[in-house]
Amino acid sequence: AVEDVPDMTVSSVLDTAAPPRRDNFVTAGKEDVVLVGTNMGPTADNLGVVPSSTTVRVSYGRAGASTRYNATDCSITVQNTEIRCKTVEGVGVDMVWTVAITSKLLKGGVTVASTVTSSSAVTTSYQPPLVTSVTAAANPMPTKGSTKITIAGSSFGPVTASPGTVEAYYGPVGRARASYYKASGCAVTVAHQTIVCTSVEGVGAGMRFK
Repeated sequence: AVEDVPDMTVSSVLDTAAPPRRDNFVTAGKEDVVLVGTNMGPTADNLGVVPSSTTVRVSYGRAGASTRYNATDCSITVQNTEIRCKTVEGVGVDMVWTVAITSKLLKGGVTVASTVTSSSAVTTSYQPPLVTSVTAAANPMPTKGSTKITIAGSSFGPVTASPGTVEAYYGPVGRARASYYKASGCAVTVAHQTIVCTSVEGVGAGMRFK
């Protein structure tokens, strides 16, 4: 059912760190997030009826992306103005948050469902990956490629289901990334900590990974 209610807005999405941030979410997830806005959830004031039950669903992801993350444990913590959720495992930047609130309303003895949705005016990002060490199965690497490379660090995201869904590049220090080699078959093998790739044909020394 469509109700004549004020539009819901989502003006702020922040973690609960000190100070709060929206560009530093941990890739492991399970982080508390506070969404602030207006008209978050029907009340007697904005619908003229009292909701018998309310369901809050919150998802986030890049605008236009086919895959989105579904936040967990979402609830309205301050009526009309605040929702709290937990993030899930993930990676990415510039993610838009979408809130959908569905209420079952008793009107004239009949229960009807009403859903209001809104997307955030701001975006959030997970922490960028940090490389702490790179180990090659053979060093120097053969120019023909096919050498196993293990990259250790943090904020790599969850284990990937298939090779090639993660990208890693390497090349001489001081060169632009456009001239770097793209490693083959990269995948996160230990969640958030380890990526394994294979080298490709090439030449050079003093390689740096990105």
